[in-house]
Amino acid sequence: MSKYTPQMEAKMREMAPLDKEKAKILAVDFGFALRSVITKAQTMNIEYIGISREPSKRISKREIVKQIEEHLKLKEELNSLERANTPHLTKLLDAITNRLKKQ
Repeated sequence: MSKYTPQMEAKMREMAPLDKEKAKILAVDFGFALRSVITKAQTMNIEYIGISREPSKRISKREIVKQIEEHLKLKEELNSLERANTPHLTKLLDAITNRLKKQ
């Protein structure tokens, strides 16, 4: 059984399309969590306009190691470097890049 009353559902439909700000207002009015309101709207096929996020610009450890191999012009792969943590690999790549720029 739904904890949403027909009046609540009607109010959600009236405010459609919903976005995060409208959902927050409804959540406070209904005494429910924001996520609950968003999920309910989606199950009711009420349009919800989510926040668009830029794709992550993270680079994988494998890609960092590949760049290190390329900068050092190595013929063998340094697969074991992939076990190092990302900040250390990034520092190593930056140091190599900076040294090569100075040459």
